[in-house]
Amino acid sequence: LPVNWVGRTQGMAVTARLTTAGAAVGFGQGSLAGDHQNLRSLLKVVGPTLYGYLFGLGCSVGVPALPFLFATAVSLSATALVLASPSHVWDPPPQPPAARDAGGGGGSGSGGSGSGGG
Repeated sequence: LPVNWVGRTQGMAVTARLTTAGAAVGFGQGSLAGDHQNLRSLLKVVGPTLYGYLFGLGCSVGVPALPFLFATAVSLSATALVLASPSHVWDPPPQPPAARDAGGGGGSGSGGSGSGGG
């Protein structure tokens, strides 16, 4: 269970960073969410096929754990890629001054419908 928790936490961090980086370059959150789900769906189809092929190949050469070795190699490669990336890649993108000044109001302005009684 703890290993699964770490994997899910990594997924949430990647999704959050993807959304932040995409918004900084002008992609809408809906577009990013749709693309992310499309990629997940594709991986849910391709993944089992690939792992089944690797298992069959592994059994034929005497290494039935080949799918697990492949998953380990991919995970270590992803970790190495993250650790080797420059630190400025992980810094939050700067917000324009207008976004900083306008954000965070909480919706407590005038002009809303339903203000007052009747």
